[in-house]
Amino acid sequence: YFHDIHSCTPQAQPTLFPIITLMGVQASVKHGISDSSVTLFTWFGFMLCGIFGQLKRGREIANAVELMLEKPGMKHKKSRGIFGLIVIKTWGSPLQASLR
Repeated sequence: YFHDIHSCTPQAQPTLFPIITLMGVQASVKHGISDSSVTLFTWFGFMLCGIFGQLKRGREIANAVELMLEKPGMKHKKSRGIFGLIVIKTWGSPLQASLR
């Protein structure tokens, strides 16, 4: 159910988006990983890098998303998850490392 709320929040009430994201991450940690967790954790990684400047923690979350994508039943989330992984993992990396 978080997926439905999370996907419409940026258009309906952008100020609630970070709160809904954090609530979804918290629910995933408490109740277990679902297919919505990939999107929620990816956005959490974006928030850590972009808003809070926590690049290392953002990359750690990206590693967690990578593990989630390996779980059975996550194939339909791979394209969105991989895009997020690429953005987060290159965020803050030296330019030379990104060009290789």
